[in-house]
Amino acid sequence: MTVFACFGHWYVSFIYAAPAVLLAGGLGISTMREKKRKAAGRPARRGRMAARIESRAAAAERRDAARA
Repeated sequence: MTVFACFGHWYVSFIYAAPAVLLAGGLGISTMREKKRKAAGRPARRGRMAARIESRAAAAERRDAARA
């Protein structure tokens, strides 16, 4: 029963610390993936928003070139 009593006192602290642990784990995984990607010579992945901005900019350049 001592094990359960000890756990009963500590689990609240674990729940409180869980978001920080998850964040640290996510950052660690992200860092490892980035290092692996750089070692392989691959460029970083772009998000959806970056791709949209680039495609809109390219469309605007084509439109401006067609007008000229």
